Amino acid sequence: MSRMRLGRVLLSALALALLLLARVASAQLLSPGPLSRSHASLEGDAHCGDCHSSGKRVDHGACLRCHGDLGARIAAGQGLHGTQYRGQACEACHVEHLGAGVSQIRWPGGDPSKLDHAQTGWPLDGAHKTTPCNKCHNRGNARGAPTFLGLSTTCNSCHKDQHEGRLGTTCTSCHDTNTWNSLRLQDFNHDRARFPLHGAHVSVQCAKCHFEPPKYVGLAFALCGDCHKDPHSGRLGTGCTDCHEDTAWKPVTFKHTGARHPGISLANGHAGVACRTCHDRGNLVSPSRGSECVSCHKPVHEAPFGPGCGSCHGLIQWLGLPPSVGLAAHRRTAYPLTGKHAEVACTSCHKPELPAERRFRQLTFDRCADCHQDQHRGEFASTDRGECRPCHATSGFRPTLFTADLHAGTAFPLTGKHVASACSACHASPRPRLDLHVTKQACADCHANPHGDQFAKEMAQGVCAHCHDARGWDQPKIDHSTWPLTGVHATAQCESCHHPTAEDRKAGRGASYRGVARNCSGCHDDAHLGQFRLSQPVLECDRCHTTKAFKVPGFDHKAVTGWELTGAHQKTECAGCHPTANVGADRPTVRWRGPSTECKFCHANPHEPRTALAASAPARGRSFSDAVSCSACHSTTAWRSSDAAGGAAGFDHATTGFPLTGQHVRAPCVGCHHSRRTLKRDCVTCHEDFHRGRLSQSCDKCHSPAGWRVTQPLDIHRRTRFPLTGMHVLADCTQCHLRASEQRFTDAPIDCYGCHEQDYRRPGLFPVHVGTSTSAPLPRDCSLCHKALAWVPANVPSSLVASIGSPLQAQVAPRNHDVRFPIGFGSHRTASCSDCHASLAVPRAVRCIGCHAHDPVVVMQQHKQPVATDGAACMSCHPGGVRR
Repeated sequence: MSRMRLGRVLLSALALALLLLARVASAQLLSPGPLSRSHASLEGDAHCGDCHSSGKRVDHGACLRCHGDLGARIAAGQGLHGTQYRGQACEACHVEHLGAGVSQIRWPGGDPSKLDHAQTGWPLDGAHKTTPCNKCHNRGNARGAPTFLGLSTTCNSCHKDQHEGRLGTTCTSCHDTNTWNSLRLQDFNHDRARFPLHGAHVSVQCAKCHFEPPKYVGLAFALCGDCHKDPHSGRLGTGCTDCHEDTAWKPVTFKHTGARHPGISLANGHAGVACRTCHDRGNLVSPSRGSECVSCHKPVHEAPFGPGCGSCHGLIQWLGLPPSVGLAAHRRTAYPLTGKHAEVACTSCHKPELPAERRFRQLTFDRCADCHQDQHRGEFASTDRGECRPCHATSGFRPTLFTADLHAGTAFPLTGKHVASACSACHASPRPRLDLHVTKQACADCHANPHGDQFAKEMAQGVCAHCHDARGWDQPKIDHSTWPLTGVHATAQCESCHHPTAEDRKAGRGASYRGVARNCSGCHDDAHLGQFRLSQPVLECDRCHTTKAFKVPGFDHKAVTGWELTGAHQKTECAGCHPTANVGADRPTVRWRGPSTECKFCHANPHEPRTALAASAPARGRSFSDAVSCSACHSTTAWRSSDAAGGAAGFDHATTGFPLTGQHVRAPCVGCHHSRRTLKRDCVTCHEDFHRGRLSQSCDKCHSPAGWRVTQPLDIHRRTRFPLTGMHVLADCTQCHLRASEQRFTDAPIDCYGCHEQDYRRPGLFPVHVGTSTSAPLPRDCSLCHKALAWVPANVPSSLVASIGSPLQAQVAPRNHDVRFPIGFGSHRTASCSDCHASLAVPRAVRCIGCHAHDPVVVMQQHKQPVATDGAACMSCHPGGVRR
């Protein structure tokens, strides 16, 4: 392969590495794999301690802190987890770090359907055995996640009760779990149904009513005709029990008492009449004389009350009828009784002392005054001769029918809010209110004057109605032509400008409407804190704002400021040049005056030297902008466009402090210099860190620009979380790094048990590591007894012999170091004490610049302002060493 072809291959590999970098840039550094969908909110290194304790073990207490509903069942010894799996590790069945598309549960037999459901306390039999799991387990818990807990074992929790609770909740008394249609009806008590069986119904076959195939719901049985044919064709109604019994259809016995005889009642007088007296053509045929009362009885009334004698003589009582009968017939007369009139005794109008002719037929009732006295003493005599009907009804004198429309006929028509005022507000006489005359009708008679003498002239001319309307005080009729209201001023509340002053409140007056300031500052606060009032040229508010809205509709930047916006400046947000700052006051505001028109005021200088300098500021005379202005190469149209001659072909990259060597010589400029990335000199800026930060950011300790291949793997492995010692030196890399072909080196376990689990569980091993019925299992930290140099002999510490399973007390770092600054995980786990602590005698004196050497230009670009580089300053902004 030629050198040119080799360069093309390496360039392609570099481009692929950049593409992969964009996809995994947000991945966490320490996780062995992505979390499941339900635990996606715990993604990231900062949440490892939420589930794991030291040594990468899963904290079972942390599991139950989130899954509290399951923890309660385990504590109570209920369900599958509280009986069969109580005391077992959660991770034995529930796995993580396999991604969102992989199930978290390791089911016995590899499938949920192979679980022995009897272990849950509810064995499945019959059709339940073949029912899919999600048919019953389809609910969610309080966190919104799917759950298998909380299901009831009653039938109606899954099946609809077709009997609507009438037959109880024990479905198994009739049904079994094999099929719902197979019933055991031999012991069924029909009295529990809505149709108890009596008489001849007891011996009827079930299929006679429930058909074949059987139907048990939706049957009609309210009437006898639902099952039995009516031989009378509906002529005698639907009450078959008036003549028939449910024991036998014959003999027929008609019950005069309580029976519903069609046409007429058989009560009282008709009770003793024989059937053949009327039914001359047979009992099932209507009488030949008809069924009206006049068919048998002679009419005795001269009044046209009609032939329906039963409306009054319903009980066959000819004389001494109750008053209710007379009241019911009164609606047929010339004066129907309504309202309170229906409760008046008959003798009040039909006086017994009068002759019969005058008592009933010569009564006068055209006007209310014929019976009632005028309680208002002639006050309303001019209105319809004082007739009561316009104001009162027969239902009662109160409430009155006098409405606002009728009030318009008085000397004071009701308009606006006066319509809603209570009558007693003006008519203050005591109840019963018979005198309704009101003498006070001026506004001042009822309403107080809150304006004092401000409107004395107007009060003399038109009283309150000069400005106010009866519809409400907040709808004044004001001529604001002396200061026209435009824009939002036209819809502003009057109180916004006319509010009580201190003098008004002291005097107990309302708002002041005279002498109100007419300039903008009289009502509006100066949001610009005097920028346009205290500096020249002084500008009034109307130079930029209008009364339509405070937002400036179309600001002419050149006309007002004298600096025209061109190119990309036209699309730049105002806040890009006019930031929020303190302008001579305690509260911040937007700085509109003061920004410079020079490029460096807003744009950082990317041409500063990139070499590491001792001083925090760059050396003078080393910048492009010291000799050449920005406009010589750039324009506002696009920052990348250049009007100067020449190009980047002859550019000496060594002047930047980063000479190009090896493969960097052939890399295109846009591979490093583009807008998607802040330009840095660290390798991880352009190259993907397959080690996830566990081997620090100094890639040049292992790699060189000439090639990416590693030449000192053992020395490099010493700086990882798992330095190779003993027999591990002789192991092949792929034995631990199973995904090395994919450039994945961070998912290999670092604890002994992760690789030597089979050795831990090997049958015949003495002592038994997994534990027995009489001894607890040995710790999974193999390093307590074994060494990497050789697996045997094993050196068991005395503390482990004395107490199996007791936690080890070996401490690598001071206690609680991770509370103040995490070193048990993250990028600082491989650092030694002297890397950060300049003196162990003064542990708080730390230094960050030793490992995190910052270029002054890079620091300025990252922080946008000068910052100190001592350890205390770094820790104040980066607690825990977290990158921002």
